[in-house]
Amino acid sequence: FNHVNPLNGATHIQNIIAKSGSGKFRGYENPHDIQWAGSVNLFRYSCPNTKLIVSLRHPVTWFESFYNYGVIYNDYWRIGAGTPNEQINPLPSTKPVYVTSGNGAFHRFLAVLGKTPRGDDEVELLNPASFTDIDKELLNIDRVNNTIFLLEVSQMSDTNETHAATFKQDIEKFIGFDEPLPAIPHANSGEAVKKKRKRKVNTERLMDICDPIYKPIHDEMMIIARNASAWILGYFVQSADVVISGNFEDVVKGWNEDPCDTRLNEEVQNQKEVLLQEDSSSRS
Repeated sequence: FNHVNPLNGATHIQNIIAKSGSGKFRGYENPHDIQWAGSVNLFRYSCPNTKLIVSLRHPVTWFESFYNYGVIYNDYWRIGAGTPNEQINPLPSTKPVYVTSGNGAFHRFLAVLGKTPRGDDEVELLNPASFTDIDKELLNIDRVNNTIFLLEVSQMSDTNETHAATFKQDIEKFIGFDEPLPAIPHANSGEAVKKKRKRKVNTERLMDICDPIYKPIHDEMMIIARNASAWILGYFVQSADVVISGNFEDVVKGWNEDPCDTRLNEEVQNQKEVLLQEDSSSRS
């Protein structure tokens, strides 16, 4: 089930169980659940045995994708009236402007779950200035006991058959499935939204975070990516409560690399291929 409010999701599941029996697996999906204090406290006090699956993404591509998603949706409350460079803010935000640099610092949300010792070196990577008063309160109370399967979204579409098979088996084991899961589908939600709503997209507001004009927000998200990578690998995944699969560490270590470099290399290679094709055609 997909619920914006975690309490509504939990209530929905409880109602189904009361009506049709407990079944073996019940759950709900929410793309921002662990970012909200209410959700964290729900898991901490009411659902301590619930298993959590948490997905992460390179902060640079997350910002670009989520910003453009807001443009495509015409949900300008997500992105505000300013430019992407005006969204640099270490503090996390909720409505009316959600797409900010602070909300891409995923490690600060994971830290609130209390799975790490929080020594001085660790806290420096978390950037204490980014914590709200509510976060500080959560950091000082009981840890969340839930076990967590941590994944990077690219693992779900990995074309390496060995990686894909390992990932699928590990998540089956974590959940407790007796039978194999079906293949994980991939959907381009942005394209689906455009088709569904049939609204005119303001293409002038779509961003390419690798464009030099967006260097300020790009550089800020790269700082966040590198700190997040160091903290996640050096502290969070060391917890016995956190489960990872296969090449997760290699993928998150890759956050130290600028995705714009990869994008540029791909563009250069594509241009070379086009030139070779044109040269071949002119010779024939």
